[in-house]
Amino acid sequence: MWNDIFLKVEADGSEATYYELQEQTPDLHVLIVDDDEELRAILSFALVQAGYKVTMAKDGPTALNLAKEKQPDIVLLDLILPGMEGIEICWRIRQFSDVPILIMTVINHDSEKVWGLKAGADDYIIKPFSIRELLARIEAIRRRYEAIPRALGERSNIK
Repeated sequence: MWNDIFLKVEADGSEATYYELQEQTPDLHVLIVDDDEELRAILSFALVQAGYKVTMAKDGPTALNLAKEKQPDIVLLDLILPGMEGIEICWRIRQFSDVPILIMTVINHDSEKVWGLKAGADDYIIKPFSIRELLARIEAIRRRYEAIPRALGERSNIK
């Protein structure tokens, strides 16, 4: 399923875990929201190896709290979560933040994709996906968000 990483990562099972990697770029903070513990661990490992700071949540309420508290640069959001659906989380985050949101889900219906994008998501990726594709999508989102303030003559929040 996740062909790009060939190792077993043990997760501690906590609702929110914060990893920081020093002296790496791009030095962006990613919030991973998924109830699959193994997937959170794999994504966290891959993102930390790529130079990202990572915070993880396994349910909707925790995700909202961390989005407010940690103010991530990008949110990776599953749609099917305990406590609150991903679409509602996306909509609620949009009430207080313009952070880029990438939905990652097994749901592959046009209506769900449109609903997610209309709720405020910036991109939508279907599971299973390769780590390389995910990293490329994150980089594309980062480029777009950096370009907007430059075009307006302002400074970006994204580092």
